[in-house]
Amino acid sequence: MTTTAEACVEAYLQEQAAQPVDKKTKKQRAALRKQVEALFADDALLLLGRAQLASINDAGSYSIPLSELAALPRLKSLLKNQDGEALIRAALEDSELVSINNACVERPLDQDLVQQYDASLRRHVSYIFSDDGLQSCPPGKLRSMLDEDENTLFLPLASVVDIKKIKELLKNEPDKVEACRAAIDAAEPGTLICRVEDHDQGPRVVRTQDLPDEIWELLESNPAGGRAVAVTNIRGKDAPALRLAFAKVGTIEAVELGEDERGAPTASIIFEEELGAIRAVEELNDEDNWRFGMRVRLESGMAPSAARKAAGLPPRPKEKKPQFNERCATEGSSRAAAPPPPPIPVVPVPVIVEEIPEGRQRGKLVYLKEGKFGFIRPRDAKSKDDHAFFNMNELPKNLKLKLGDYLEYTPATGEPKNGAPGKPRATKVERAPRPKKPSKKQLEDAAEAARVAALAAAALERRNAPPVSKLEALALRVEERRSTSESAEGDEAEERPDRLRSRLRFKARSASVPEQPFSDVSKLAKGPDGTTGFLRARTIKPFGFSAEVAEFVPSFSLPG
Repeated sequence: MTTTAEACVEAYLQEQAAQPVDKKTKKQRAALRKQVEALFADDALLLLGRAQLASINDAGSYSIPLSELAALPRLKSLLKNQDGEALIRAALEDSELVSINNACVERPLDQDLVQQYDASLRRHVSYIFSDDGLQSCPPGKLRSMLDEDENTLFLPLASVVDIKKIKELLKNEPDKVEACRAAIDAAEPGTLICRVEDHDQGPRVVRTQDLPDEIWELLESNPAGGRAVAVTNIRGKDAPALRLAFAKVGTIEAVELGEDERGAPTASIIFEEELGAIRAVEELNDEDNWRFGMRVRLESGMAPSAARKAAGLPPRPKEKKPQFNERCATEGSSRAAAPPPPPIPVVPVPVIVEEIPEGRQRGKLVYLKEGKFGFIRPRDAKSKDDHAFFNMNELPKNLKLKLGDYLEYTPATGEPKNGAPGKPRATKVERAPRPKKPSKKQLEDAAEAARVAALAAAALERRNAPPVSKLEALALRVEERRSTSESAEGDEAEERPDRLRSRLRFKARSASVPEQPFSDVSKLAKGPDGTTGFLRARTIKPFGFSAEVAEFVPSFSLPG
């Protein structure tokens, strides 16, 4: 027996169903129907795994509750906080794939899903060993699959289940290797191009048909395998230059020069080990510098990471690759990055220490409840627990406070409550003068002191730094020898110094004088003390000026 309320609701729903549906609602229902049918499609069901597919076959249908469908993230964006179950019901009224039964979306199934699952796995495995699949493989990978004793190709079953599409089908299987083997063994004899065989190193999938001539040509096209790299954009480098450039990543077996179809020079470099070829691609391939950088790739066609995995090598550690302007700066290019600006000296702000009476403390008023209480934040406060509480009844009547006032008080501790220690209190609260700020002259003096300290630190760093040019090295030697000679002249115990009158003189170089290399000339001369020796003159012309250094070297024994 239906009540009046239920009859009203049913009449309202029938009335709403009879009304025409607008264009926006039709579009929403079509999108919902498409998403729900995609969850019940054959490709989606095959990803459930063999065990769940077997239970679906026994039940004869596959169903999902409406509440679970409405909670899926892929459907929430379409439902837009509306009644999800009602919208899904309305969207699936015209569906030919699924139907709604007892608050569940159900799809009846007549075919055997386990057989479809096995057939899908066999189709992916068969393509790997088919002629089209093998011709798309790089020669290096084909060579690693070759079994020379039986003249056929094979792959370990553990490597087969790691292939992307096969791995996706087996993602819900507890034992992926056994599930893949069961699917291959379930095929009828003679219908597959491969089979599973037991081997000392584990089960492997072997091609059962003979290899065509095209595959043998690919296997013999690159005898060096993964040890060879192809180099382009070498810009006129000869074989010795290439050998020198690539020797830092591994021992080189041979360097062969050639040309591409446009006549540009190329090179093929063969290493003694695969690691050398992989490192050459990782470290010497300069694709970012499109104009001058060399292009290095493995002749096997594999990526360096895949080649490392195939050769059983550990992955390359990640490191930050320098940007183009950073690389130019290290290589001395005209496009070098600008040097970083000098550090800004830190100007210490002078602190004026206030004289606070003993037993007193100062702080800032941070909370005030008019006529009741307030809190003072001391200068050394680390948290709100350090704020001192005071009662307004304890203050002088003529003392009027506002937030931000500086107060002086005597610190105390309140009574403990419920076993907790007492909180800080403030007694004998008085107004305190605001802390003085540094004057303009004090700030200028502090800035000048910081600038002088920065200049002194920079001068000391330049003095201790190694020379970066011949001119700087020469000037440093002259300065050291001058200081040595001055100290020697003041020493009365020493008869005469080893160097006299060293000088450094700069002069502009005229355009008529031809440029000469660095010169070092010595000739006989008399020193300022009358002794005979050598006058040594060094001249260097780095740019548009010349630096001339002259020093007198006394000689204790002259050739007769």
